[in-house]
Amino acid sequence: MKYWNLKFLFVASALYCFYGGPLSCPDSVSEYGYNSADLNIGAILSIHGSDGLRKCKPDIDIVHYNTTVKALHFAVDDVNKRDDILPNVTLGLVILDDCFSASLALARAIQFIPISNPNKKKYFAKFENSLDLKGCFYDVLGVIGPDTSKRSIITADVLTLFGIPQISHTATSDLLSDKKRFPYFFRMVPPDRYQVKVISSILQYFNWTHVSIVHSEGSYGREGVKSLNSELIALNSNFCIENTIEINYNFKPEDFMNILTSLDQGGKVRVIVVYVEVEDTAPLVSAIRKSRHIDKFIWVGTDALSIYLSENKKNCDVLPGSFAIQPYIAEVEEFTKYQRNSSFQLKRYNGTSDTQDMNDDIQYDDVDEHLLHTTFSESLLIDSVYAFAYALDAVIRKNCYGYTKENLSSCVSTHSVFEELKRVKFKGSFGQIKFNDNGDVMGKYQIFQCVEGKPRAIGIWDMANEGLALNESELFRSGIKMPKSACAAPCSPELGLVYHFTKQTCCWECVECKINEIVVANNTRCEPCPEFHWPNIKLRTFCDPIFPLYIGLNDPIFVGLGTTSILGSLLCLWVALTLFRNKDEHIIKCTSLELSAVILVGTFVAYILTMSFLTEPNAYKCFVNHIGFNLIFTMLYAPLLVKTNRIYRIFRAGKRTTKKPCLTSRTSQLIITLVLILFQGKNNNFNMGYFHILSLLFYEAITEVIMSLLETKERKTGQYMAIMYRTYF
Repeated sequence: MKYWNLKFLFVASALYCFYGGPLSCPDSVSEYGYNSADLNIGAILSIHGSDGLRKCKPDIDIVHYNTTVKALHFAVDDVNKRDDILPNVTLGLVILDDCFSASLALARAIQFIPISNPNKKKYFAKFENSLDLKGCFYDVLGVIGPDTSKRSIITADVLTLFGIPQISHTATSDLLSDKKRFPYFFRMVPPDRYQVKVISSILQYFNWTHVSIVHSEGSYGREGVKSLNSELIALNSNFCIENTIEINYNFKPEDFMNILTSLDQGGKVRVIVVYVEVEDTAPLVSAIRKSRHIDKFIWVGTDALSIYLSENKKNCDVLPGSFAIQPYIAEVEEFTKYQRNSSFQLKRYNGTSDTQDMNDDIQYDDVDEHLLHTTFSESLLIDSVYAFAYALDAVIRKNCYGYTKENLSSCVSTHSVFEELKRVKFKGSFGQIKFNDNGDVMGKYQIFQCVEGKPRAIGIWDMANEGLALNESELFRSGIKMPKSACAAPCSPELGLVYHFTKQTCCWECVECKINEIVVANNTRCEPCPEFHWPNIKLRTFCDPIFPLYIGLNDPIFVGLGTTSILGSLLCLWVALTLFRNKDEHIIKCTSLELSAVILVGTFVAYILTMSFLTEPNAYKCFVNHIGFNLIFTMLYAPLLVKTNRIYRIFRAGKRTTKKPCLTSRTSQLIITLVLILFQGKNNNFNMGYFHILSLLFYEAITEVIMSLLETKERKTGQYMAIMYRTYF
């Protein structure tokens, strides 16, 4: 007894606090929303928009009213016409409007608390002075709805407290599978963890591993994103979620524009996962329409996006190439016919209980043809009615033998209906329907893509094997190109590439190491090879020792150069022998025999040094080659410079005097030559590269230039030969 006292104290307090004082119940439903009968079920739908905490907007959303309300009426009418379900029993329906408001959804759930039992009524009598309960509460055996997870969680807390079974047709939050918290909750759709698997499969199929996420505030969005993160990492450790943006309840249009701006700053991200409630979808799409981001991104959305696109297919023009998923259903042809032939008229409801304000009939001529076809939301509402009908039928057959319509309610309780719902099994719009231990229905997901301006079914995701099947011929039609939204390919150590992360992001770029560096620290750092080592050609993760390469004895180059070297050496010896044998000849003396000997020695060393370069190197040969290569050029050009300078100075002096210039003797000329050859300043350089060779060659080039200038200055060399010989030789 005390338990019920606490329950109804909670109800009265909630209503009192919700309305701020002793006011009446929330606004009544329309005249088409309440059909009392032998047994009644309730429904909480979103028909009007919300204008504040507890006030509905005057204009209704014609799409929601035309589809969801009529779907429930169709299902109830069909049950009442059949003889195999609830024979001789009329099923009634009470529809309450939560106006897309969580607060109003809570109030509607409270209105479904049963008070028909005399033992329960007396507790409400204690509050009748402060609360007008006339027409406030509706005695039902079960409740259908609401359509979103956020409002379903709020209403389930209340309905569970009073043991009222609830079936939501589209709520998907994983929290609702918790039977300890929501034992009386059922739903016609799979939980979010399967939506997460579908989205993950789509991203993996197209190799979209670099994405951003937009999600709604609350448990639906946050828990969904958490599950999506875990699923993506389990599929591929390289998945990168660039940005995660949450839509708050109080977001304004400019806030949605800021979301698009943030997404646009996400670098190369081209795919956005949309994990939002239905009410957040419209302002987001509206912001996309107003911005320049229509062709910027591919959006991959949950069933909320699918619902929004099904209401107005023209919205696909704003989201070309985007994907949406929904539970797989087949069109209920009987309901489509029912809509076409029904005389049921729609009313605009201003949110008050005054029926005089319910006016402005909406005729079917004003409704788009596609709205008359069954959507998955309508099909699941119809299935929800049938689930309650089959459960009620089972309760009556088991517990109500001999009861009449007048006392039928005394043998049918919410608890007995709850027990039968756990066992109910029937053929619904998408196949066999049966609730599992968590109150969920298993089935398939249908995948749609916005192609040619409308959502087109392009694939199925089966929960049984968790497999994705897409019709590739239907993908990305009408010139829509499949974008690339992935980080760079894994950085290959074979190519010497390391990971480089830009800004605060999980995506990377591949940067090539220098030619002498290897990849270390798990492909994140370059490190140079030690001296006398070089990166491995095939795998640049370690260094190989550098082995000397030389020309072998059998190589044609060795044979050719070796033969030339031998012949040149022999030729030098022959010339030297000839000069020595004819050293007293006048012409030989004029050539400066000592300097000519130095030139011959340099030429001979050059030929001999060729053999050292061609054979296998060692420390001694490397030293000889290094010194010899630089020495031979100096031995060739230094004597020529000294000889040319001597002749120039003699000729210049001979024009003015017969006195011999200084430093023109053979001994002095030889000493000058040796100084030019042997003298070099000390300069320690341990990393010279090619500079030391080029500098020495440059020195020889300067020597040749000076000699050429000296020869040019004295063109009449021949007429002074005799004078020079007679004077100095």
